[in-house]
Amino acid sequence: MVEEAICYGWIDSRVKRIGLTKLGVRFTPRRSSANWSKYNKARALNLIRDGKMTKAGIDVLPAEWTSENVDGGRTHRGIIADCVDGILVEGMKFLVEKRRDDDDADPELIEIPGGHVNPDETLEDALRREMKEELGIDVKKAKLVQKSLYTASNGERQRIHYFHVEKWKGRIRSTEAERVYWESKISNLGIIPDRRAVRKVLTVQNPDSE
Repeated sequence: MVEEAICYGWIDSRVKRIGLTKLGVRFTPRRSSANWSKYNKARALNLIRDGKMTKAGIDVLPAEWTSENVDGGRTHRGIIADCVDGILVEGMKFLVEKRRDDDDADPELIEIPGGHVNPDETLEDALRREMKEELGIDVKKAKLVQKSLYTASNGERQRIHYFHVEKWKGRIRSTEAERVYWESKISNLGIIPDRRAVRKVLTVQNPDSE
């Protein structure tokens, strides 16, 4: 249902209960300036790549999205999407998210929380937004530690900017992933760039552990 809405340029609301036996979802036309979650962005790029996006759907895509050119319903293969990930550390543990099994990209993998950079956003602004949306926290201090190229399971090519979130405010909670938790084993991370970035941060934080 979500893919069909994106395909035709519409956006869905949260599911609401109607009485005891029915559920309802409201669909409205999407504005091109509307915020896109990382999940819906992945769905849209997937639809474009497969040639399934209608003109109505393409018309409401942000024009600056990863500098892609839409031609006949398809994107050029050289596109790289900029993403930001936030590494939070407590002692020798680091915060991870378990992705949902219905995610278009990397379903059920254990990864560092993060998401796509929106049009006209700086990397720092994107990091603050993603950490607020995904974890419910306000980033107070963060430092860029690594940039890596990665291809997600849906074929999207990403340039991931890893930040060490040194200070934050708020209670951590999972708002988009299946769950978030503190992990101690780097090998449990599902993608190699995540492992390298976390290892770099932990080495700086705990030099005697090497």
